[in-house]
Amino acid sequence: MITTKEMVLQAEDITCSGCAGDMEAILRKREGVMEASVDFATGIIRVRYDQLLLDRKAVFSAVRSLGYKVRILEEK
Repeated sequence: MITTKEMVLQAEDITCSGCAGDMEAILRKREGVMEASVDFATGIIRVRYDQLLLDRKAVFSAVRSLGYKVRILEEK
């Protein structure tokens, strides 16, 4: 059974590479996150995670905890 999911999110107002790095670090600390990348120029966040250990809400919560509004663009 495949339990890996990937989400592509759009965050508003990521203003620097440091902010993107902070967001990546917070996402990567979450149990179940296998990969996280943030492009501050576009605001695109890619997260690959194990859905048995983490759900969509937890990913959104991690990004929102830094004060960013986020919306989902794609989920596979």
